[in-house]
Amino acid sequence: MPLFVQTIAPASVRVASVTGLIIGVGVAAGAVGAVVLGRLGDRAGHRTILVVCAITSAVCYACQSLVRDPRWLLPFAVGTGMAMGGILASVSALLARLGAEGQEGVIYGVELSVVSIVSAVGPIMGSALAVWLGLTAPFLFAGGMFALAGAACVGLVPRRSRR
Repeated sequence: MPLFVQTIAPASVRVASVTGLIIGVGVAAGAVGAVVLGRLGDRAGHRTILVVCAITSAVCYACQSLVRDPRWLLPFAVGTGMAMGGILASVSALLARLGAEGQEGVIYGVELSVVSIVSAVGPIMGSALAVWLGLTAPFLFAGGMFALAGAACVGLVPRRSRR
């Protein structure tokens, strides 16, 4: 993100501050999204929230690749942050409902392990993509992955849970 901001920002912009603001706003939006979309998922269905959030992430990430002014990264960071909060809350809720009773600790442990691995591997892959294909490639790749994930959820996640 800092290199991307540096390439699109005017020379007078403090790149580190702008990048920190964009990332911070996205993370804050994720915290809000987890609570708000988690509650909405309890009423509307977590599968629906999961699919909508995956599509929202795909669109917001793809749009970030088109941005030529750092100010436009903020609304897309809010969108991706909110969507990620909804995704994580929905996945946790679905695992709780679809998992075997008495296996909650194992299920949440595996979920947290996967999230941790992705959090470690994601920046490495993003950096490699940026080096090989350019600074917009990580945004497009992430958007594509979220689009695939949304499509997979439509086909694989059951509409109703057994509990």
